[in-house]
Amino acid sequence: MTADENSEKKLRDEYDILTKHYFHEGTLMLTRNQFFIAVNFGLFTIMGFLSKESHDTQFRIPGLLPLLCILGLTISLFWANMTARARSYIKLRVGRMKEIEDQLGYEILLRLEKEQHQCQKSLSTSTLFISLGFAFAMLWSTLLLLKVLNG
Repeated sequence: MTADENSEKKLRDEYDILTKHYFHEGTLMLTRNQFFIAVNFGLFTIMGFLSKESHDTQFRIPGLLPLLCILGLTISLFWANMTARARSYIKLRVGRMKEIEDQLGYEILLRLEKEQHQCQKSLSTSTLFISLGFAFAMLWSTLLLLKVLNG
């Protein structure tokens, strides 16, 4: 095997790994976002249950509602940050895949770009989830402020 053939094989192997990793990261991002949505709604449910006026006083724990707000705020900011970092990582890997395609003369990503579904949809979806994380953070901040002001 010549040096050029060996180099091309290494590039093809790297490209295969990056392709598999790209789809794996997309699945991870979806699973991660589902988890954070469930956690936020779970915290809202607990808050709603604990803040009802009709409940017995045995469920009242002083300072628990503001603590839940702080927890929700922290989780939401962590979620938005994690999604933004994952998106940056995916962009970096896609850039490397395009470099390899240029070197090997592949047109695989060009075909994907013609379809415009995979990469573009993934990035716009991540933007949506980053925004959703910040929206939950603002909601938790508002609830915390209301709880502090109303005592």
